[in-house]
Amino acid sequence: MVKCCKMVVYLLLLLLIAGSCKNFEGTQIKGEISNLEYPYILVSHLSADTFAIDTISVDRRGKFNYICNIDTLTTFSFYLNNYESAAVVFADDGQKLTVKGDAHFPDLIRVNGNDINDDLTFFSNQKKPGFAETTHSTNA
Repeated sequence: MVKCCKMVVYLLLLLLIAGSCKNFEGTQIKGEISNLEYPYILVSHLSADTFAIDTISVDRRGKFNYICNIDTLTTFSFYLNNYESAAVVFADDGQKLTVKGDAHFPDLIRVNGNDINDDLTFFSNQKKPGFAETTHSTNA
């Protein structure tokens, strides 16, 4: 009986250790998008010869974590608020990217983690003041 209990404890400990080791494989895109009206983001990308569409769950604060397996530089389209707006993310195999912004201003969503996204984010921040003012005045 004691031997059996020890064996169960060792197995549980082994499972706990194995479960806590997160071997990261693939590409990770995580972030936070404010003003989402739906608890999900739809993402599409080309994978080999297939057009892939995934649904990403989003918590109440707009936080999400998306992991996928790609083998080359890939363009992802993130569709927000049931296709009302979209953001583009460029990712390569094994990269970890962060996305942050507002669903009402998809052109100003910041994506960081590789040269392409960093450059595009830098460019969009350069046009930010005029763009936000123009958008607010046309929606008023």
